[in-house]
Amino acid sequence: MLGHAGRMPPAPTASLPAPPRAVPSVLVAALVARLPHVMVSLSLVLLVRDLGHAYVVAGAVTAAFVAGMAGAAPLLGRLADRIGAVPVLAGSAATSGAALALAAAVPGRLGPPGLAAAALVAGAATPPVSAVLRALLPRIAREGGLRTLYALEAALQEALFISGPLIVVGVVAVASPRAALGACALLLLAGTAGFALATRGRATPAPPGRRAWALRPPALRRVAACYALVGVVFGAVELATIAALDEAGNRGLAGVVLAAWATGSLTGGLVVARRVRGDAATRLAPLLACLLVLALPLAPLAGAPPLLAAALVLHGVVIAPTLGTIYELVSRVSAADVLTEAFAWTTSAVFAGVALGNALAGVLVGWGGPAAGYGPAVAAPALAVLLARGLRAEVASSTATTTPSRRTAQTLPSGATATSTSPGTETPSQRT
Repeated sequence: MLGHAGRMPPAPTASLPAPPRAVPSVLVAALVARLPHVMVSLSLVLLVRDLGHAYVVAGAVTAAFVAGMAGAAPLLGRLADRIGAVPVLAGSAATSGAALALAAAVPGRLGPPGLAAAALVAGAATPPVSAVLRALLPRIAREGGLRTLYALEAALQEALFISGPLIVVGVVAVASPRAALGACALLLLAGTAGFALATRGRATPAPPGRRAWALRPPALRRVAACYALVGVVFGAVELATIAALDEAGNRGLAGVVLAAWATGSLTGGLVVARRVRGDAATRLAPLLACLLVLALPLAPLAGAPPLLAAALVLHGVVIAPTLGTIYELVSRVSAADVLTEAFAWTTSAVFAGVALGNALAGVLVGWGGPAAGYGPAVAAPALAVLLARGLRAEVASSTATTTPSRRTAQTLPSGATATSTSPGTETPSQRT
């Protein structure tokens, strides 16, 4: 689910330079920590349906979870910039884990309103793993490899969307949706603890002083709006696909089909994104247009699960390259001292989009069946294309007016070499 002090990113490299020792450990820890984040939505949908409620209720509960993440992410990101990532990660994990455990323990007694409230709290307290990771990468990546590293990170996170739904389906098959949601709570606590240990001493607070509002650059607001519309696609496709399989009597295949969607994105990130050339500001609109075109077959194929899975693989191919481009743009127009907050704002935007997509798809499925639920996946990227067409001038303006920052080498406690940005200096690259 989402580094911003840099200027013009370097040209893409053919392969990722040999990273410092910190990079692999931090990436792996972040992947594990984010695994429960991608499991919760499906677990909630299956839990609500298992209780006998309609998809409108399932969409509302899932939307509450995602809306909570959207609303609180900027605050958690700003706190991480001010006091450091580790205490924010620890406190948020404890709160979110407790809310998920409550929903798993007594869902029937809570009822739809109580489940929505628990989901809202769990979402609002979701640890800001993605924002912390993306703000940290410019400090620990080798010079010249940041753009490729962001593309790799966008691709690797798709492994979560492959494994997460499969784990949920497996737990539900062996036990129940309640057990799946309980597993999310346990994994969230353990995974966040591991990520906090991996980033300790690296994700340090920014120097004290007055900070600008992270969303001040107009280009960042435009990119965040595009990202939110991409989130609408995610939310609508997820819920409409579950509904399509449920109607066909194949609800148990939901995790497999959603994993196929993520497999397409993983492939796109590892193959397509590594070969993309040109400026990110001009790349985004064509990628969004591809996302629109590839969403068109989904509704007609809603009643044919094998064909739907194939169409989702193709649709997914564009996702990781689009996300990598968005991350790159965020890094170019954001200041170093609000880097985590800037990433958190974009994370908040995509979560808001996912919540809207879940809710819209839930209503449309109830009104016109699963095929209608794919409607937002077509409309949202169409709007995003229009927004992205004005990016180039705004990115150039933001890049020219943002205070430059230079990377300064520093030694980390682990002995790994890192680079940190400090205000008033110049950075050749920075990212999402």
